[in-house]
Amino acid sequence: VLRAAAFVAVALVLGATVLHRLVLRLLEHAPGEALFGAFAALALVAAWLGYLAGLSFEFGAFIAGAVVSEAAGSRMVQSIVAPFRAIFVSLFFVSMGMLLDPRAIAAQPVALAAFGGALVVTRFIGWALLARLARIDRSSALLVGAAMVPLGEFNVVLANAAQAASRHSDAEYDLLLGVTFVSIGLATLGGPAANALLRRVRQASGSDGAGERVVVIGFGRVGRAVADVLQRSGIAFTVVERSFASVRGARQLGYPAAMGDASDPAVIDRFVGSRTQMVAVTTPETETNAAILRRVRARSTAIVIVRASLVGDLDQLVADGAREAIVPEAEGALAVAAATLEALGTPAERIDKALADHRARVRSSAKSPR
Repeated sequence: VLRAAAFVAVALVLGATVLHRLVLRLLEHAPGEALFGAFAALALVAAWLGYLAGLSFEFGAFIAGAVVSEAAGSRMVQSIVAPFRAIFVSLFFVSMGMLLDPRAIAAQPVALAAFGGALVVTRFIGWALLARLARIDRSSALLVGAAMVPLGEFNVVLANAAQAASRHSDAEYDLLLGVTFVSIGLATLGGPAANALLRRVRQASGSDGAGERVVVIGFGRVGRAVADVLQRSGIAFTVVERSFASVRGARQLGYPAAMGDASDPAVIDRFVGSRTQMVAVTTPETETNAAILRRVRARSTAIVIVRASLVGDLDQLVADGAREAIVPEAEGALAVAAATLEALGTPAERIDKALADHRARVRSSAKSPR
């Protein structure tokens, strides 16, 4: 335990200093085809160092992944290794299926039910409580608990290491594999059912998040401005944001906010209902916003205001059903132009006409072939 604690401490220090600079330098200058090799080598070196420290290869690689996930550019690193991670996950499930001995598991049903049930209940309650401590609403916390029920590949790694060290018998090893398999099966089969049940409970209790007049999707700079204006105008609204940090920031400012990725149709169905009069989609990705717009228009009569990233996207978004589509950067530039004209003493009607002519000209040029 002391060796492991010391290894983690050293890894955290190196991760915050040397590894931080190394990851940034690699992401800035390394050729694209070399990046995966660089990060794979990093994991292998960490595994080797863990072995030298008297620990297992798996422990070293696990700590390396945890440290890199907190380093600068971690989202880009995840996108680089994601295809290979998917392959490894598939290999894991195949290998786990080959390790399972159904006869050995069937020989101890009482132990499997007791041990598996205790683990499932403990993990569900523990993760749900942690989610509540993180100020996630009750229904979402229950979903977090359900999502974290299944044991993962690292549990199998630990079981293999324990058996290699003769820490448990073959029957206990089969029991651990069986519990892992059962927990994954329960989460896979029970997750959608739990989600549907919670949605019905929310709808029956009127707490499905769809009771506000306005739903603001996204809480970046644009969403924050929209929320502030709505609150100052005394209009009830709900902010839907996929980032926990942004949800917490919104709540600290006194805005009603809930966690959810609106690119998931189930999230839209949860927060946009028959009582919703308007939806403001403020996230920066036009394609995602267009998908959200079409889902909202198909499921409700709410008016939709959509943010676009390019002027050329505006007409298509309006054609898809948006009441208004806006490029915030373009409107900001027009605000500067309007302030300039106003400072020069230009009459208000001439300013409005100049801005309207500019919008029409820009839209026309955006539609013309290059």
